[in-house]
Amino acid sequence: MRLYGELQFLYEAQGGYGIQDSINRVCRGLKIDEAMASKEFDVLSGGEKTRVMLAKLILGARGSRR
Repeated sequence: MRLYGELQFLYEAQGGYGIQDSINRVCRGLKIDEAMASKEFDVLSGGEKTRVMLAKLILGARGSRR
């Protein structure tokens, strides 16, 4: 039980519960909807691929600031 508590603490300390909120916020801002998010990357248009890669950069940059 102690290990679970330690893991829970680490998860929360690293923003575990806020990750999905960050993803949703970035996707909304870049107009990445559910339909687009469910597609394979290879079938996206050039503009859609650009938005997905931008989202990846933004979310990666946020992760490195922790």
